[in-house]
Amino acid sequence: MAQRSVIIDRAKRRAGSQFLSWEGAQSVDLITDFDEVLKEITRRYPLANTESSNNTTAGQNYITLPSDYGSKRYLAINNSALGWVEPDELLLYLRTNTIANGTPTYYSIVPEESKIYITPPSNEALLYYFGYSRLHTNSTNDAYSHLLGTEWDDAIIDLLASRCCGYVEGMDKRQIYLSALGGRKLLQLVTKVRPSQTGPHTTYWNSNWRMR
Repeated sequence: MAQRSVIIDRAKRRAGSQFLSWEGAQSVDLITDFDEVLKEITRRYPLANTESSNNTTAGQNYITLPSDYGSKRYLAINNSALGWVEPDELLLYLRTNTIANGTPTYYSIVPEESKIYITPPSNEALLYYFGYSRLHTNSTNDAYSHLLGTEWDDAIIDLLASRCCGYVEGMDKRQIYLSALGGRKLLQLVTKVRPSQTGPHTTYWNSNWRMR
């Protein structure tokens, strides 16, 4: 897939001659715009699936949420899938009850606290697998490559080119056109992609498992 610098350069060219002839064209780095476009795509379409694993901490009722968390897929602990509970319901339960340690059976996610709450708390260190869709985080340098595949580059370039037009007075129609074009390409890609709904550990999961 194209690196950040390549996508930005292509976006400036796709914006058109009116943008390129604008005196500020080369001074607009578009890095913030690049990051915002990728964040919006990965927030709207949870396709960048991944999995993290580690051990729970004995007596602790939460697991630290990955910094690039976008949306949940599953949580499995001790070879069993945990059931999902809405955050308010689980937090109220945790904060109004004394819960003995054991093998976790339910979980919920509170992104504001960067925590995956589990109940009951682990009675020992247990291996967990957390499947989730990644959210784009800020790119770090020009060599950065985004989370999605090469086939997404063209739509990203359209949306970034639309933002280029927003910097120049009189390019409103071109801006709207490129934004709509990029949006259509995204939808076409989404209809072709079927993200995995399970992880590599489904053979361990009990019969009560279901994707929430």
